[in-house]
Amino acid sequence: MQREQHRLGFPEVIEVGTRDRRLRLDLRARMDRDLLRDPLIRAGRSVTLVEAPSAFDLGWCNGRAHELVVPLVSATGPTATSLRAGRGVRVGRNGGLLPGSRVVSARIACAPEAIDAVIAEHLPVLLDDLDAHRRWWFVRVSSPRPQLRLRLVDERFGHGAERLGLWVSELRRRGLVGDLLLDTYRPEVARYTEHGDESTMAAAEAVFVADSAAARAQILAASAPAESEVLTAAGMFDLLSALTGGPIAAARWLLRRDDLASADPLRDRSHTAAVAELCGSSGGAALPESVGRAWRGRSRTAVRYRRALDERTHTTAPPVAPRDTIVVSLLHLHHVRAIGPDTEREARLFKLARTAALAMLARTPAGTVHP
Repeated sequence: MQREQHRLGFPEVIEVGTRDRRLRLDLRARMDRDLLRDPLIRAGRSVTLVEAPSAFDLGWCNGRAHELVVPLVSATGPTATSLRAGRGVRVGRNGGLLPGSRVVSARIACAPEAIDAVIAEHLPVLLDDLDAHRRWWFVRVSSPRPQLRLRLVDERFGHGAERLGLWVSELRRRGLVGDLLLDTYRPEVARYTEHGDESTMAAAEAVFVADSAAARAQILAASAPAESEVLTAAGMFDLLSALTGGPIAAARWLLRRDDLASADPLRDRSHTAAVAELCGSSGGAALPESVGRAWRGRSRTAVRYRRALDERTHTTAPPVAPRDTIVVSLLHLHHVRAIGPDTEREARLFKLARTAALAMLARTPAGTVHP
């Protein structure tokens, strides 16, 4: 190592790695030289070395790592942006399923802090009251006012609406919820299909059902907010794996979409390690059994949905929604179901999942940091 250093003339203090994964090494120290050899032998591929900043380079900041932020203000006004509407799916006068159709679409006023209890403890009472094979899914909404949106697929609308009303009445008596509103269900065809077809939308709704079951299992399994965040970040990665074709494809997708991740540093590295463990090949052993079972069911459903999308890729019509947009929407929905609508928290969990993905790629012989 010393002969090569002298022959090539590279400095004594270097950084090894790529992008935001860099390690500072002092080649005068035996331990640091051993650390440099380890990734070379383990990865079996070349490693990029760059000269590390010297103490003189950082001297103006007393040798501390730092960032320099320079705010800039334009002296001229912004130019007008030309907005062009994208191609959408036309919804006619008869669009949407009104109350009385096959879907009971309900809005239940509920404080954010009470929704977990409603989903985890009280929702089974309603589901047991309905037929065992009834499909259902939910989302949390914060605007214009906090509410739980619940969809029940029931060919006997009157029966489903009646049981729902009795259930909400009991929750109101307990002080958990407020008003109940039955409204029109409008399938978001333009958001979850590439070409606006009903069969693909039906496959997307099956993912909603499976993801709701997965989110509920996570809510039941988490005993603290930190545990909920770890399960949600890992749950997003698990869903992404099914939507993209496997864990390595999911990790590369996350690496490419750094725009979704928070710019703030992660506060607790143990969370990253926990997510990486759950996302790894042996992660199932660390998962609560109910969560693992729900994730496996969701993965099978998401794979069928991905195949339904793939079957439409050869159509001559341009896509209504790009595939990436669909994937981002489904990951967003998982966060909304498991934790709630919170943009900053969602970006932080994207970063948590992305950091775990980087660690996975680094440990995978066939992995690469290139998307």
